[in-house]
Amino acid sequence: MDIWLQAAIYLATMCLGFLLKRVGIFQRENSSVFASIIFYATLPALVVSSYAGVEVTLWFMVAFSLGIFSNLFNLAAGALASRGRKPQERAIYFINTPGFNLGGIAIPFLQSFYPAGVPYLCMFDTADSFFTMGTTYSIAKLLFGQKKGILAQLREICRSLLSSVPFIAYLFMTIISLLHLSLPTPVMELAGFVGKANAPLVMLMLGVSFELQIKKEDLKDILSILGLRLACSVALFIFILYFLPGPALMKQVLAVCVFAPIPNLCMIYSHKIDSNSSVASTLNPVAIILSIIFMSVAMSLV
Repeated sequence: MDIWLQAAIYLATMCLGFLLKRVGIFQRENSSVFASIIFYATLPALVVSSYAGVEVTLWFMVAFSLGIFSNLFNLAAGALASRGRKPQERAIYFINTPGFNLGGIAIPFLQSFYPAGVPYLCMFDTADSFFTMGTTYSIAKLLFGQKKGILAQLREICRSLLSSVPFIAYLFMTIISLLHLSLPTPVMELAGFVGKANAPLVMLMLGVSFELQIKKEDLKDILSILGLRLACSVALFIFILYFLPGPALMKQVLAVCVFAPIPNLCMIYSHKIDSNSSVASTLNPVAIILSIIFMSVAMSLV
């Protein structure tokens, strides 16, 4: 019951953001302010506070490896499902089938139930960031016409990763945990205080930015990508719970997080590939709503 109450609270907060926009208190453009606060303050603070008292073990590396495997698995599924389509259409599949929005959705949602499991999610998200912050976009460009040299693409990916404050926070906290070091208590207390604001800010931002405009000609692709992601998530869910070795807590949080929605960056990269496509713009808000429902179902099962 607590799971569905939490899901209802998340969706209600999202609806509150949407209503505040409808009555004129916020404009859709204000979502960029929320995004900046989340990206530069609350999410990094949540990452830092979640590592309090954590000792990085082999299982954290397993979570990192699973993040790589899950993206490659979804990427392969997208490549197979889009065979025979036009290059730009295939690129949209390549960008939107892999990737998991952990920092914005899954981590805030799961931290209420599995606070000790957040570092596993951070390790998964560190691996996921490598794909969502430029790698899948670069692969799509290389394969489907918008070619740059491979070295130029790698530099672009590295520049994107190193400019990501949450990614740097993941990396930094993992390194100091491996070295058995810790940050001063006041710093951890401040991080914990700021990090608590991450979940409500994320859902308010999503409500403020929510737009739903479905073109009839795009409906087939939207349903296809959503169905493909769901099928991959179910397969990963079964693999993690029944075949992946490791502590029960790690398996529980990772099995749920594979139902996380499409990252917001995928919409931006999709528009760079095909500025006329509305598929990605519609996918993003629909995937967020569905993912909260699917994660709630998955938590009930685990």
